[in-house]
Amino acid sequence: MNRIALFLPLVAFAGALLLGFDSHYWWAYALIAAAAEGILYLMFYLNNSSTEYLSGHIVRIVHEFPWVERKESTKSEKVGNKTRYTTTVSYVRHQDEYSYELNTGHTGSLKPQNYSRLLKNWRTGTSPITVNHHHCVEGGGGEESRWNGNENDTDTVTYTNRYRNPIKNSISSQRGHKIKKDEAKALGLFEYPKIIDNEQHVLLVDPDVYYTGNLEMAETELRRLNAFCGAEKQIHVFILLFPSKAGSDIAFKQRDYWKGFNKNELVVCLGVDGNEVDWCEMLSWMDDDTFTREAKEYFRHNHNSSITDFVKWLRSHLDLWKRKEVKELKKTAKMSLGSTLYLWISALVIAALVIQCAFWIGGK
Repeated sequence: MNRIALFLPLVAFAGALLLGFDSHYWWAYALIAAAAEGILYLMFYLNNSSTEYLSGHIVRIVHEFPWVERKESTKSEKVGNKTRYTTTVSYVRHQDEYSYELNTGHTGSLKPQNYSRLLKNWRTGTSPITVNHHHCVEGGGGEESRWNGNENDTDTVTYTNRYRNPIKNSISSQRGHKIKKDEAKALGLFEYPKIIDNEQHVLLVDPDVYYTGNLEMAETELRRLNAFCGAEKQIHVFILLFPSKAGSDIAFKQRDYWKGFNKNELVVCLGVDGNEVDWCEMLSWMDDDTFTREAKEYFRHNHNSSITDFVKWLRSHLDLWKRKEVKELKKTAKMSLGSTLYLWISALVIAALVIQCAFWIGGK
């Protein structure tokens, strides 16, 4: 249905032809059909795309020095039968700018204090760089510094990316059942954590979980796993701690609420009772369950393992992870657009036909 719908504006165009529209306005009909096609494509894209989380670590920092820009503006005014032009010159001072570059190539702005901290941590010095500014009359230039290779000395960053998700609105076992927000809250499910100050929480803990281990250290280790292994392994790991009594089925409800996850996500759900892990479910798009079986075996022998040690175990066993390609799922996921989108498509086509008929009647 999603592909057929893209032809519906053309069907409306053909309908106008059959009704005997005025060919003088062919361009108007074509324009309406093209606009309808564009809106339909946008609707399909927004309905079938998802936001995934990607992580990396800072490998380069840049400081651009202050500079002064010369601006000219010309105004015209009528003086009698003549036009007089007046040119005004102004100077704009631009302040220092700081930015970073990740190992993934992603770039972003950096706070001055973070630039100074990283510069001090890396101890690699700075190198001059050329910065091109249009209409620069004073200042300019800059400097850069590069990471020293020590994981402890740099920062991790998480950012987002949009991609075509074939299971988001599909009839698929990986998509599961739709769970509304109020139902999720009653079940004790987690929301996707927001990115704040270039980072997000990847270790999520239910309020009913009582755990005395160092969760802050575990969070740091998990962020490093995502940042230093994410690009190479195409992975982004979340660990969710539930009370053991909730049962392992809650992991699959979490999968359903998060709409089958994103293509690069490994979501580890642990049932915790005190400092003991009673059950483990590892969910992702991946078909091979070797990773899950190994993790469950790990906790059979390490009931009291700290979450930090488990994260280190995860990192050392990433050779068991292989992200499933989107094209593989496109073959099996059957699209279900939902009644709302069907109504919008129908309304759009009818509107296109009505407008085309209006042009025809108006041209009679």
